[in-house]
Amino acid sequence: MTPSDILTISMTIVGIVVGIIVSYGFFVISQKNKEPCWDVKSNNLIRNFGSTIPKLEILYGKEKVENLTVSRIIFWNNGAETLERNHIVLANPLRISVKQGVKILDAEVLVSNNPHSDFSLIKSNDELSARIEFEYLDKNDGAVIQIVHTGVSSIDIGINGSIKGVKIIHVKHIAKSGNSIDATLIISRIGALISIISGSVALSMSILPPSFVTVIKLFPTYNFPIILMLTIAFFTVNYLTVNYLLRKRTPKGLESFWDELLI
Repeated sequence: MTPSDILTISMTIVGIVVGIIVSYGFFVISQKNKEPCWDVKSNNLIRNFGSTIPKLEILYGKEKVENLTVSRIIFWNNGAETLERNHIVLANPLRISVKQGVKILDAEVLVSNNPHSDFSLIKSNDELSARIEFEYLDKNDGAVIQIVHTGVSSIDIGINGSIKGVKIIHVKHIAKSGNSIDATLIISRIGALISIISGSVALSMSILPPSFVTVIKLFPTYNFPIILMLTIAFFTVNYLTVNYLLRKRTPKGLESFWDELLI
């Protein structure tokens, strides 16, 4: 087997692998699916308050509290398929719930990025949950919710319930967007720039006359096809990585999730 045959076989194998990666990447991206997601951040205002003065106590409304935490929750549909009211299983409704021994003192929707979705909360009488209701949620539709509770951190609160066609309601830690220090946006732009530059260099090297490339002493002629294939592979991996990072950005209209936590 000649070096030329080995090179041809190597190029073919690399081309097949890259093709599979590209095809799978676009298949995943194009899939229509329901993907309800949420994230939470909390600010503990009072913890284990116990006064040595008999008449001194802290009240929220008319309820005495020893712990008080403000949690902000962002809930949205990250999938391409619309979530509808009738997708929620009545026997296990979608709800914000707290750990044993913790109570929900207040629950409100701060903002919804689709007013027609009719996103709302219904706090239970036992103060243990707040039911989430909506007419529908298209891709990236959702709301920012504020919960005041007697827990001490974000681990005391969560979202439970069953949605038809959904195995799990994901906790997706999103990146802060809309400012100059957005790491996700910076990484995506750098990745795109590197891909464009490397792709242009490889393309130029593959079409330039071998004698010219030899003169400028970049790489030996027999490495051109390999360089081109590796560049394509790099571009594909970079593209899929950037796409994944961009999927973690805060949905448009729900940036208030990052505002200061206040009562």
